[in-house]
Amino acid sequence: RRSDAATIPRAGFANEQALLLISQNAVSLLNEVLKEQNQRPVGSRHFRPNMVVRGIDDSSDHHIEDDWKVLTLTRNGLALNTKGSCARCAMVDFDPYSGKKGKTLRALARYRRRKGQITFGVFLQAMEGRGRDRDDSWIEEGDEVLCR
Repeated sequence: RRSDAATIPRAGFANEQALLLISQNAVSLLNEVLKEQNQRPVGSRHFRPNMVVRGIDDSSDHHIEDDWKVLTLTRNGLALNTKGSCARCAMVDFDPYSGKKGKTLRALARYRRRKGQITFGVFLQAMEGRGRDRDDSWIEEGDEVLCR
């Protein structure tokens, strides 16, 4: 007999939401801070995101994703709500390729501390009825995303 707990939908291998988005601009800004601190640069994989957005106007805010409410994939209409900022832990200090420890969290703490948490990236969740149930509701590298 299955328990009620077994039927509760949950995200596998996710801390708070199934999707995490960061911008390449935010990673570039972090790398500027790391360079000032004589630390190695990091890549987006340090943050284990599902989505990395590129092509944002460089004159815009480097963490513009903090202000987005809805993202829509132009190819299939899939709409994603932002569900809040991602609080970071010491895992971001470890290079995902070599396992070497850096000081990424310390650099983030210098300028990304909010309400006692160090944040980087935003969580996303598919909106009901906005492309979510379609057979083509997948995300591919290179997809164009409208953000508002």
